[in-house]
Amino acid sequence: MRLHELRGLPVVDPVSARTIGTVCDVRLDAVGGRLAALEVARASGPSLVPGQVVRRVGGHAVMLTGEPWQELPAASAPEGWLDTGAFLTLSVLDQDGSLVGRLADAQIDRDTLGVGGYTLRAPLLPRLLGRPGRPLALPVLSCSRQVMVVGGSRDDTLASLKPEDRPDTTAAAVAPKTSVASAENGSIAELGGR
Repeated sequence: MRLHELRGLPVVDPVSARTIGTVCDVRLDAVGGRLAALEVARASGPSLVPGQVVRRVGGHAVMLTGEPWQELPAASAPEGWLDTGAFLTLSVLDQDGSLVGRLADAQIDRDTLGVGGYTLRAPLLPRLLGRPGRPLALPVLSCSRQVMVVGGSRDDTLASLKPEDRPDTTAAAVAPKTSVASAENGSIAELGGR
């Protein structure tokens, strides 16, 4: 299930057989790779339901375990937990400091609540043509509300992509402007594109 598909689902307590509210946002633990909490809209205001008491995310509702739990005010989320607003603006850098991309989505396992993978935002032209983002195939080393740092390098991510999803890295597309001396007449010819 994609991250954005959780919004609007009712949250059901199976012990009382009642809906306690509706999912209005999520909190992800990006380093731990799991859904940390659900922000639930209730009559008394938004509150956080810890991921530990979520039994399963179904197609029509989120089912709780039925165990007692302590609800938290939405503003009290730990610094390492990302809401969707912070998540969707994250830049992803590799260990060398190169930009790998920007996050677009995450895949959540309905049973374990683990993050099955992250999707990087496609460049502008492919997005306009309706092409999806590309998967992030590197492990998350650290994450804050400003940046996600992944293991490996940008080249590792590019190598894992299908050829049609790779950016154009042909010699003509990336060739720097160079000068070459002609052996015949000693003149200098300009090569490469501008």
